[in-house]
Amino acid sequence: MIGERMKKPIIRIKHIGKMILDEDYRFRTLYDQGKYDHMSDGRFIRRQWKYELGKEQSLNLTDPQSFNEKLQWLKLNDRDPMYHILADKVEVKKWVAERLGEEYVIPTIGIWDNADEVDFEALPERFVIKCSHNSGLGNCVCTDKTKLDYSHVRNELNRYLEQDYYLLYREWVYKDIVPRVIAEEYISNDGSEGLIDYKVHCFGGEPKYIQVIGGRGKGKHNTWQMLYNSEWNEQSWTFGNYGKSSVEVPKPECLTKLLKAAAILSAGLRYVRVDFYIVENRIFFGEMTFYPHAGLYRYNACFTPEINRFLGDLIFL
Repeated sequence: MIGERMKKPIIRIKHIGKMILDEDYRFRTLYDQGKYDHMSDGRFIRRQWKYELGKEQSLNLTDPQSFNEKLQWLKLNDRDPMYHILADKVEVKKWVAERLGEEYVIPTIGIWDNADEVDFEALPERFVIKCSHNSGLGNCVCTDKTKLDYSHVRNELNRYLEQDYYLLYREWVYKDIVPRVIAEEYISNDGSEGLIDYKVHCFGGEPKYIQVIGGRGKGKHNTWQMLYNSEWNEQSWTFGNYGKSSVEVPKPECLTKLLKAAAILSAGLRYVRVDFYIVENRIFFGEMTFYPHAGLYRYNACFTPEINRFLGDLIFL
């Protein structure tokens, strides 16, 4: 995928020929320079799809069938203003607490308009600090404040606060969210490989699959995933991105409670992925994701055209 689009490349003379002849190179370069920011969502989504998936997947927005296609359709057509609250890392906490209870929400340490206002000395030894308006970019998980470069973290946070995350993939739920910095209490399980994510994919308010992702604490290339249905039966396929774990993940004791929480939060939504953490059998809400991987999953051995269509059939437009 194109990525964060924060660095503006310089077009050198030797690249002018490539700009003229290579349509994909031209799109990537002009995209990085923000030249498509004023393009309509519909036109942009079609152009980005061609860049990302055009050689292996067609895009039909008139009668979408696959999971990827339907996520693009939802970007363009399913635009309830409530989604802005659900995608806002600050505002969604209040919404979740009202429906599940405060015990499901990771406690907030502080909220600031920019990173220069953060007094790192006043923060606890371990914490998580991130932006409220995007998905993962600029996150800092601090496990030892004595080793933290405050200046670097401030610069990264402020850099991402200036970014309009919606423009990257035209994920409408992120449009017009007020960028803020939020710090949360640090939660952990055994500490060996960081928190394990339990990402519950919900279709029409019904939790269908739990994507379990772990190993992030051991480095990028050690991240793994497993996929289970609501009865905790392992699936032969996955949602792509990470390789499968070599060992099974134990069924959580609180699985029924987890699925109930996901059902409550996803009620009335055509599709959403609700992310949780489980620490000592206690469930914590993470975030809600409306368009995982921006709806641009590439085919591989675990995510095939058949799976793409199967998942698409679960979303009713």
